[in-house]
Amino acid sequence: MQQAAAEAFARWRAVVAAKLVAAGFAEADAEDLAHTVIATLEGAELASQVARSETPLEVAGRHLARLIASYGGSGRA
Repeated sequence: MQQAAAEAFARWRAVVAAKLVAAGFAEADAEDLAHTVIATLEGAELASQVARSETPLEVAGRHLARLIASYGGSGRA
């Protein structure tokens, strides 16, 4: 079960990183941001389920958007 979960997280991070690279981010930044995006969304998903509220996901989404935007318009710092 641990291996299956690790593979799923790795696939999700790869998808996010690929999208960021395609948007102009440096590969290293994209990989780091992908870890942050997936970890943040997973935590927000858990918090949303516990609270029975979409608020944690909405807040996480807003802050991830700000973080990504902070790298500049083309994704390059």
